[in-house]
Amino acid sequence: MNSSIFSPDNDIDENDDYDIDGNHDELNDGELVQKFLDKNKFYHFEGESGVKKLAVFAGALGYSDFQHYGQFYLMVDGRRVDGCYGNIFAMLEDNPGMINAMIDWIKDEWLSDEQRDNLNEQIT
Repeated sequence: MNSSIFSPDNDIDENDDYDIDGNHDELNDGELVQKFLDKNKFYHFEGESGVKKLAVFAGALGYSDFQHYGQFYLMVDGRRVDGCYGNIFAMLEDNPGMINAMIDWIKDEWLSDEQRDNLNEQIT
């Protein structure tokens, strides 16, 4: 079974250099992201809560919408985590490759019959 990095079952091997409470400068990019996801219990990204988690993650990366469009908060272990949907827009504006990846995913993996009909209406 292939475990996603977002899964709480994807434990870090004791022999790995993943330092859960120590020096974060020694973590590679994947480990650093995983530590953030673990701290905030961001294991699933479905629906509205998934989009909110992505917005919080974008903010943690330093992408910030100065207008704070779509402000919200999540409660994680009794701790309030603030975010705003505008952070996702700021991240996408700075990273066109993310947009390309989403469009490629839609083309290759996911297009419902209704969405196909909608697109056909737009191009005819």
